[in-house]
Amino acid sequence: MQEAHGDYLVFNDDDDIFTSFALRSIRFAVDRQPEPMPHLFRFLTHYGIRAWVYPRVEQGNVGGHCLVAPNIPSRLGQWTCRYEGDFDFVSETVNKWDGRVVWRPEVIAVARPGQVAA
Repeated sequence: MQEAHGDYLVFNDDDDIFTSFALRSIRFAVDRQPEPMPHLFRFLTHYGIRAWVYPRVEQGNVGGHCLVAPNIPSRLGQWTCRYEGDFDFVSETVNKWDGRVVWRPEVIAVARPGQVAA
């Protein structure tokens, strides 16, 4: 993140993929936002569940690959070492924006494509 020069940061895990329309959806959303603000898009879990399910920052409901955040280092959270470290990053980032977030219905990422949980 320290080397990023763009206006917004987008995150994805190495075993996940962006949808073919992810960048178009992200650009559409941030271009229409009058001021910089974090956006939480949806992603498809390997369980076939579309998350976020409801517009609340809660563990299990949001993850790192649904966050599109303004590239303002002082307003970004930190990842922790626990399994839910991406949630910690999202939660802290949103808190640094006083809880303000733009909830977007578009699915921009697929978690572990090709792997279906039993």
